[in-house]
Amino acid sequence: MRYIMVVYETPADIDRRDDPAGEQYIAAWRAYYKALEEAGVYVGGAPLKQAATATTVRLR
Repeated sequence: MRYIMVVYETPADIDRRDDPAGEQYIAAWRAYYKALEEAGVYVGGAPLKQAATATTVRLR
C-alpha cells in the first residue's frame, strides 16, 4: 500500500524560508526526508510551481 503526503505552504510561508527562523523549519524537513529515505519508504516527489503560475479551470 502506498500513501501520499501533501504539504501546503502559502506564498508567505515560502518567502519565510530565507528568514533565519526558517532555517529550523527547513532543517526539520530535511531530517524527516532523510529518515524516510533511510527507512526505504520514500518513493519520490517533486514540488509544484509557485501559486503565481497557477491556472484555474472551472467547468459548468
